[in-house]
Amino acid sequence: MPNTDTTCPFCSTEVPANFNVCRGCGAEYHTRPGIFGSAVGMGVIAWLCFGFDWPLAGVIFGLIGFFALMSGFTPQWFRRSSTR
Repeated sequence: MPNTDTTCPFCSTEVPANFNVCRGCGAEYHTRPGIFGSAVGMGVIAWLCFGFDWPLAGVIFGLIGFFALMSGFTPQWFRRSSTR
């Protein structure tokens, strides 16, 4: 939840502090779900596939997984998909 009043990046509605849903368009403020599992899985698979024969490739794919994991911990505004 945002700690201060903020403006929705999609509809420019003022969102009060400690609210995580925009009243104007329904956008939600949260972290990406499931990014932790995919990042850890990518790192483990990279280590198993490349870590023994090509250590540099294992490190590169492990770093990609790490940065994917870290980007998932940053709360962001997400717009709900429209079913209309």
